[in-house]
Formats: sequence, structure tokens, C-alpha cells
Amino acid sequence: MWSEPIEIPLGVSMTPFVIHEVILSGLHFQDIEEYPEISYECKKGWIPKWVSQKVQSVNPGRIIPGTGTPARSYPDYVSVYKFQKPSKNKDQAKILDPLNINPNDSNQHFLYRGIRTSDTIPVFLLRIVLVSSVNNEFGPGLYCTPNFNLAVEYAGKNGAIFVYDWSNLDSDFTIKTLIDREWEDTVKGWICIDDDSKPGPPQFDEDIIQGPVSKNHGSIYNCSKPIQSQDLQVVAITTNGMNAMTERLYTIIYLY
Repeated sequence: MWSEPIEIPLGVSMTPFVIHEVILSGLHFQDIEEYPEISYECKKGWIPKWVSQKVQSVNPGRIIPGTGTPARSYPDYVSVYKFQKPSKNKDQAKILDPLNINPNDSNQHFLYRGIRTSDTIPVFLLRIVLVSSVNNEFGPGLYCTPNFNLAVEYAGKNGAIFVYDWSNLDSDFTIKTLIDREWEDTVKGWICIDDDSKPGPPQFDEDIIQGPVSKNHGSIYNCSKPIQSQDLQVVAITTNGMNAMTERLYTIIYLY
């Protein structure tokens, strides 16, 4: 019988997340086929044997088994290491110590993406597909955040963290910041995208959309007004936006 409390990250749909956590903890869920968005990821992550606690500079292609090559323009080399995830009451920023990154330093500009299981990293590198989900408040896209703790919370104890260097934004991509009513309409429109009785989300031409994560995700579908949290999400929603992200991949951290 399950007796442990489960913390639901901001902006995440409750039922799939709870099922995912229970399966990762070793319990069987017989109706997993009803949740295709998590059926592949519901197993504990596998860390390549060559990955160690020491930071290594490797070509992203080394992470892909066989002869696969990354689908997009990743840097020639990225840093890779593994780190034992601190307990919830400990400072999660220690995970970044090998990189000398302080997530609270306003002079450092990085984005973080939490991945629930490291098994999906080769698939992610080979082919990024924009898939819509009720978890995605800004629609299909590549989701990141400057809030390291939020990324760690989503990654969990068997996941991974992608770190992106967001210090140089001089490039040919566009960014839109959502605020006020425009943010509300976007969040509610995408969360309720399958309900034909509710207005759809506004559409944007920009490559990257950024704005707050909601703090009442679960109740928005039931017509509650979206409420902003203090956390920011940065989402690449076009091919050009995803290229901007992948070109800035800095580090992959395996958690265990």
C-alpha cells in the first residue's frame, strides 16, 4: 500500500504525475496503456557507465546508443556528470557545484529543464517532437525555467537536468513575454484545449514564449481563473526557437 506523500510540481497535471511517481517507486500500475504520455518514461533511469561524478566534456552523440546522431545543432561538446540528488530538505543548488554555477547569482544566466527519467535523453537528443499535453500551459514546446529548484522538483530522484547557457541572446529568434489577460487566455486556452465549449488559446508568431507558471493548474480546467506563481517558464514553440535552445545546451546532469 502506498503511504508516502507526493508533492505535485507547479504546472503539472495531478493524475499522470502521481501514477508516474508510484511506478518509478516500484509499484505496478495495470492501466498504464491508458496514459501513453507516461508509458515510455515509467521506469527508473539508466545512467551510461562512462558517466561519473567528475565533469566530462563529450560530444552529444556519445550519449546516443548505436549510430544515432543528434537531430539539431547542438554544441560540439557539452559537460556531462552524475550527482546524487540531495534530500528534499537540503540545498538542491549543490547539484550545480561542479559547474561553479550559483542559481541565485543575477550575473549568471542559465535555463534548466528537468527530465523525469534519464532513459529519455537519447530519444530527446535524436528527435525533439512538439506534443501537446494538459501539462503544457503555453502549448506544445520545449519547456525550461530559470528556477533551478523547479527543474529539480520536476526531474525527481531518477531524472536529469539539462542546463542551457542563456547569457548571449544575440541571434535571429524572437521572444514574447506574456502578462495579464494575454497570459491568462493562453494558459486557460491550452489547458482546456480539448473542451470545444471553451475559447482556444491565442496564437503567436514569436519563437519563444515566456511567462509565469500557474499555481492552480489543476483547477483551471474547471473554469477557475489562472493564478500566477513566482516561477517563470521559457518555452520554445517553433523550430527556430528549439534550435536556439539546443545550440545553447551547456550541461547534462544525471541524478541518482
